[in-house]
Amino acid sequence: MSTKGKILIVDDELAVCKVLSLYFKKRNYPVAEAHSGKEALEKVRDEGPKFILLDYLMPGLNGLEVLEQIKKEWPDKVVIMMTGVDEEWIYEKARALGVYDFLMKPLDYEYLEKLIVTKLI
Repeated sequence: MSTKGKILIVDDELAVCKVLSLYFKKRNYPVAEAHSGKEALEKVRDEGPKFILLDYLMPGLNGLEVLEQIKKEWPDKVVIMMTGVDEEWIYEKARALGVYDFLMKPLDYEYLEKLIVTKLI
């Protein structure tokens, strides 16, 4: 069993999930994927990831709605929101809901990994 902590990658764009999964799997992190907000909540409940990389813009439940539910039910989860939408109000709402960090796409994978490593120390 890895001591690194499972990462759940949540994005409706399959290519984004696959690239992030591959990046973290190559670094020996356990990884799971979800492609909708509903699926993300099910995987948080069933698989207990430590970290959640959460896209904002998804059909159905958006990232803020998912973040709110995660923080309500599992306040210890570390959620890093990622988006290509550059709107200050989204950032402010995510901060108010307890997001650990908020990253703009395209992602800097090395910086993202540093955020995760920092939470493990």
